[in-house]
Amino acid sequence: MSRHPEYEIKLYREDEGDADEREYVVTYGISPYRPATRIDPEEYPEVELVKVTCDGLPFDSDIHDDWFVEQITDQHEDTAAERAEHK
Repeated sequence: MSRHPEYEIKLYREDEGDADEREYVVTYGISPYRPATRIDPEEYPEVELVKVTCDGLPFDSDIHDDWFVEQITDQHEDTAAERAEHK
């Protein structure tokens, strides 16, 4: 279980050797970014992958973990703003 609130994001990619695009639904937790202060160093967001599905089926491989983390880090603020608009 994540130490942070959990979020969900849909990511799409064509895997090597696959002609079709795959849909990955990733449940994750992410720590907040904290700028440096006079006494504490800057803290970058830390992503924790909780659950991943690929085309609706459980996806237990860690082959794409780095890509998932990169996508989540890049898109989290945008998707959080979209979620806030729909509340």
